[in-house]
Amino acid sequence: MKKKGFTLSELLVVVVIIGVLSAVVLPKFSKVIETRKTTEAEELMSAVRTEQEARCTLSKKYADVSTLGSYRAGKNFSYGNEDKNLGMIATASNNKYKLEMPSYADGRICCRDIETGACNNLNKNYPLCSDLVDTSKTPDYVAGNEECGIEIEKEKETPAEPAIYECTGDSSRSCGCNNGGTQTRSCDVTTGKWSEWGVCSIADACECTDPKPQSSQTCNTCGTQTRTVSCNTSTGKWNVGAWGNCSKTQDECVQKTCKDVLGENYIWDVMQPCEQPHQGNIEGKWLGYPDCKCSCPQGSTLIDGECEETCENKLGNSYSATTQKCTKATSTSVAGTWDDTKCACKCPADFVLKNGQCVCPSGYTLKNGSCQRESSCSWEVTEDVTDFATGTLCGDPNMREGKCPGADASGGTPTKQCTTATKGSTFYTCIQYDTCPGGGWRQDWTRYECQCN
Repeated sequence: MKKKGFTLSELLVVVVIIGVLSAVVLPKFSKVIETRKTTEAEELMSAVRTEQEARCTLSKKYADVSTLGSYRAGKNFSYGNEDKNLGMIATASNNKYKLEMPSYADGRICCRDIETGACNNLNKNYPLCSDLVDTSKTPDYVAGNEECGIEIEKEKETPAEPAIYECTGDSSRSCGCNNGGTQTRSCDVTTGKWSEWGVCSIADACECTDPKPQSSQTCNTCGTQTRTVSCNTSTGKWNVGAWGNCSKTQDECVQKTCKDVLGENYIWDVMQPCEQPHQGNIEGKWLGYPDCKCSCPQGSTLIDGECEETCENKLGNSYSATTQKCTKATSTSVAGTWDDTKCACKCPADFVLKNGQCVCPSGYTLKNGSCQRESSCSWEVTEDVTDFATGTLCGDPNMREGKCPGADASGGTPTKQCTTATKGSTFYTCIQYDTCPGGGWRQDWTRYECQCN
């Protein structure tokens, strides 16, 4: 008997029908299955809320979800805490959406898409979380109780390791005196660049640590010679120059006495006057070779081989005023020179010392720094007439009365003063005698003129 099978067309129809049914039924079936999974989250979140609110009523803080007695690990969701632990979150195992209870105090559950449209595939009318917490859309929403909330330390993200860069070159080098020191620099691994070189461990200039050579020495037994000694800071060694000439010759260093210098009679000529001066002078101290001279005590000075008291000691407090008076010029004097050896003021030529000042001699006047002779005026006789009066004047009554007409009957001498103001003027005098013939009078006339040199 021949068996009857399906034709290809029939099989295709069946496949198409099955495909259509799958396209229609499977999404709805998946939606139902996913919706049933939310029951797990709803039940656990409700139980947790009850326990958390009980704790808040007892003035306790909300606890971490995982520490509560009502907590059970889910198969279809993973659970965690909202911010400040004021609510909880259930994340679907397919990681397409979250169910959240933002506030234990409110107690409502909302849905938040992880994958766009995932919340719409549930057969539950969960509000979107963004709408639930928005009081303009949900006026009766009750925010979480801040007093019961706690800060939950979130898992810290491990920062990425920064990139590390290497610097090319050496981190140290030689430096300082003879390259005996070291200086270093550090590498910035974030940029791969070196820092500036640090300070060298020793100074750049070398110090001379060896004992310093002598720079002077004795020569010819009594002289001295020197040389330059300096430190070479580049090498740290002493630079030593050649010895200079000796300050004394060999002849000069031969032992001598004052006799060799001053002669055989130095004791009587020089030494004895120093130590045994004349009366009024001060005893000095003789200094032997090589000085060979007299040393006077303080307040005295050597004058002509003997120690004499200084002018300052002699004059005491008046010394300064006396020397200043000598050396200071005035309108009537010029500056002199003070001689301390003689305690006297020396005046320039043509000047004389008067009252401690250099002035002009008598008869001279100081003009333009020099002495000039003063003007001298006197009456000089220019005409002398003896009249034996045999003429009209004899017997004149005026003569008898002792008068000379036009003249001063002064006994033969002028009575007026002759000065530079009256230079050139004339003056007459007369002397009368009673020797005229017949008993008359005679007169002698004298003419004077004022003359100045």
